[in-house]
Amino acid sequence: MARPTTHIVEDSSQKYLPFIVMEDLFEKLKLLDYFKDFPRLFRNVQPINKHYFAMKSNPDEQVYTFVCISAWLVRKSGLPFDLPRRDDDFRAVITQILYVLGQMGIEEDYSQVRLQQGWGEQVINVVDALADAALEQVGIAWNPDGDQAMDEVEQPVLVPPDDLFDLENGEPQDDCRNPILQMLKNIPITQYPLKPPIVSDTNADEWKLEVERLLPQLKITLRPDPKDWRSHLGQIHKYKDEMDASLTATKGQLEALYNNIGQTLDKLAKRERYINSQVEGLLEELKSTQEELTKVKEQYKDVSGGVTERSRILASISQEVEDVKHELDERGTSMTDGTPLIHIKKSLQKLKTEVAQLDVRIGVAVNTLLKAKLRERGHFTNAVNTAGVAPPEDDEFGILGGANLQF
Repeated sequence: MARPTTHIVEDSSQKYLPFIVMEDLFEKLKLLDYFKDFPRLFRNVQPINKHYFAMKSNPDEQVYTFVCISAWLVRKSGLPFDLPRRDDDFRAVITQILYVLGQMGIEEDYSQVRLQQGWGEQVINVVDALADAALEQVGIAWNPDGDQAMDEVEQPVLVPPDDLFDLENGEPQDDCRNPILQMLKNIPITQYPLKPPIVSDTNADEWKLEVERLLPQLKITLRPDPKDWRSHLGQIHKYKDEMDASLTATKGQLEALYNNIGQTLDKLAKRERYINSQVEGLLEELKSTQEELTKVKEQYKDVSGGVTERSRILASISQEVEDVKHELDERGTSMTDGTPLIHIKKSLQKLKTEVAQLDVRIGVAVNTLLKAKLRERGHFTNAVNTAGVAPPEDDEFGILGGANLQF
C-alpha cells in the first residue's frame, strides 16, 4: 500500500509544518478511540497532546510512547505485534516496526537513529502511516477538510457577488475551495423531485423601505481564516519588495566582503607556506630529538628496573642486619645485668637462715627426747630396785647406758 508521506522541510517558512502534521495525526488517533483503548493496554504511559512528537521534551519518555503507540496501531491494522515494555531494547522494537511497514507496502527510507530520538519528522511520518493503515482497516474515511468546512459554515462571512459569478461570461465560477459546494455539485439532480416555483406576494417597494430602515442596524462580522494564504498575500508581496530593495543595497557590500575574505585567505595560505618552509628544518630536528628521547626513556626504564630489584635486596639485607643487632643488644644486656646474682645471694642467705632455724628445732627436739628418756630411766631404775633386776648396759640412744649426748 503506497501512501504519500508528508515530508517536513527544514525551512524557516515551514518551521511550523511539524505541528500541523501532528495535529492531523492527533485527530486520526481520536477517530481510532485512542483515549479509550490505548490506556487499557498501557497504563503506565501518559496520553499525548497534539504537539507531542513535534518538539523535544523528554526523549526517553517520547521514544517509549512512540513504540507503544506504533504497536497499538499495528494491532489496530490487524497484524500481530508484541507489546513493548520499558526494559526492552527499543532499537529491536523499531526494527520490527519498520519491518511491519514494509509488509504494509509503505516503502520509505526511515533512519533508525532519528526514530530512536522519539520526536521529529520521521517519527511523525511513521505514526501517521500506521494511523492511516488502522483507519483503512476499521473502515473510517479520513477527511482533513471536513472540520474546517463545518467551521466555515458556522462563521458569518459576507461573500461578495463577484466571487460567485464570472463577470465576463456571466456564469457561476467553479469554486473548488468550498467543500459544501463540491458536495452539492456531486449530488444527482434526479435525487430530489422538482417543485413548483414559490411566488412571493411581498411588495417590492415596501421591502426596499424596510431594508433601508433596518440597514443601519445590521452588523456583518467578517472572520477571515488565518490559515488562508490569500489573507497573507499582501504581506508576502510587501516582504518580497523589502527583500529586493535590501538585496540591491547589500549585494555590492556582500561582493566586496567576499573579495576581501578571498584576498585574506590567499594571504593566509601564502604566509602558511612561508612559515612551513622556514620551520621545516626545525621540525626535522624536533622529530629526531623526540626519537632520541624515546630511546633514552627506554634505557632509563631498563636501568630503573635493575635498580628497583637491587633496592629490594638491600632492604631485605638491612632488615636482617637490624635483627642481628637487636639480638646482640639483648644478649649483651643479659650478660652485664647483676640481678640474677643478687637473687642467688638472697636465696643462699634465706637457705642459711632456714638451716639455722632447723638446727634450733632439732636441738629442742633432742632436748625434749632426752628429758623423756631420763624420766623413763628414773622410772625403770625404781622398778629395778624394787624387783632386784640389773639395769641394761646401753639403749638405742646411748642414754640408759650412760652415754653422753653431744650437740
